[in-house]
Order: sequence, then structure tokens, then C-alpha cells
Amino acid sequence: MLLKEFYADFKDALKNHYEPSEIRILLKICLEDLLDIYTLDFDKKLDTEQIKQLTIAQHQLIKHIPIQHITEKSHFYGLILKVNSDVLIPRPETEELTDLILKQIKPSDTEFLDLATGSGCIALAIKNSCSRLNVEGCDISEKALKIAKENAERLKLQIYFYKDDILKLKHTGKTFDVMVSNPPYILETEAAQMHKNVFDHEPHLALFEPKKQSIFFYKKIIEFAKTALKPGGRLYFELNPLTANQVYDFANTLGFHAQIKNDLSGKARFMILKHA
Repeated sequence: MLLKEFYADFKDALKNHYEPSEIRILLKICLEDLLDIYTLDFDKKLDTEQIKQLTIAQHQLIKHIPIQHITEKSHFYGLILKVNSDVLIPRPETEELTDLILKQIKPSDTEFLDLATGSGCIALAIKNSCSRLNVEGCDISEKALKIAKENAERLKLQIYFYKDDILKLKHTGKTFDVMVSNPPYILETEAAQMHKNVFDHEPHLALFEPKKQSIFFYKKIIEFAKTALKPGGRLYFELNPLTANQVYDFANTLGFHAQIKNDLSGKARFMILKHA
């Protein structure tokens, strides 16, 4: 079968689930991440095994399984990471946050901590771009930590990943120059508007705030940062634009100098907190 013949069937099967432009992108990702085919040559002949893999992917896409779970790959800041249903799929906004952090790394910075690290995407990208930093990452999920450790091992990046609960963080005496967190921040009221591929297939532990406890994770992390950050250290957050001002107000009450930054779509998505 030629690729153009398979694509015709692929488009017809997915037309009621995805936009035409999205279907083309999904095919391209399948070709690259499942079959190592990097040119969209519609006259290319596919063998039986290739057709089988693409057909399986097609059936999974109809069920709204995220393409990254199908391929078990996510592209993030120049890295290819393993992901599955145990971790949040890295978003473009998180790449923006990573870029913001790297642009503000100081020559004197040595200690870096990623709280609620998930797949390890931020920690891995930071270490890959700034190898001299001592990078740590923690998460409450052992399954997520397993993925983060696998990613670090495959990429040959030395990062200390360990289990910890950001609601029960205790200062051990060690201090950090830079801390970052992309904690669960989706409100219960937003669930109805979420895409099925996110709500049905990504870990709710990494998505949602505790019921009726707005910015709860942010508060705990900011309180921890009061003692765990070095003087002049920075704490970076990815935010929910709906609660960004609440986080800002709380940070200021604890003596941090807080600054909100917009993402590329103009939404209040990031915060930088500087320790006095």
C-alpha cells in the first residue's frame, strides 16, 4: 500500500474526531515517532508491519488516546522524552517557562529543585542546557518518578529524583538558588471544558487542585521556599490564569517580590518570586 492510499483511509476514519489540518499532523507524528520516517512522501510504499502499526495508532486516536501515549514520546526543549498515562504530557507553555528560567540563570547559581517533576521534563531540559547545575526533582507519584529516572538514564543526565509530597515539604537544611514548580492547577469547575484526550487519559493527580482549596499547592510551595531558597534565590511557577492574582497576593504577604509574566498567547501563565 502506498502512503497516499493509507492517508486517504486515515483521514476518513478520523474526520469526525479531528480537524483536517490536525489529522495531517497526527500522521506525520506517527510516521516519525513510530516508524522513523521523516519525509511525508505520499508515493512511499509501506510494508505490512508499518501498515499494522499505523492502523493500531489510528484506532487509538479514534478513542482520543493522546498521540504522545500512542508513541510513548514527547518532544520537549530539544529532547525526546518517554511519557505514558502516569505523567502529564509536557505542554508548550512549560517549554516557555523552561526558556524563561534558563535566560535568568546566574553564574553563581549551583542548586536547582523541580517540585512535582512528573516526567522530569523541566529538570531534564535545565540539566541538558546547563550541565554545571546540581539538579533535583521530586514527585509524590512513584510511577511518575520511574518515568523521570528512565528519561534521565536514557539521556545520560545526572539528576537526583526522589519521592516527596509538596503538601508536606520539610526543610532539611539544604538551600537552593532556583526552584520551579508546575503544580496541579486546574479548577474543578474547568473539568467540563477539558478535551477528552486530557480528562480521560492524563493523571488527575497532576491536573487538578484539591476540591474547594484554591491555590493550595502554590501556598505550600511558597511557604517552603521561605526557608529553602537562598537569599536572592528565585522560585518560578506555571500558573492558571484564573488564579494567578491569588498566587501573586499570597506571595507578597510572605515577603516575596512577585512578578507575573504572560505566555505567547497573552495569558498570565508564569510567576517569578524573588527571595529577599
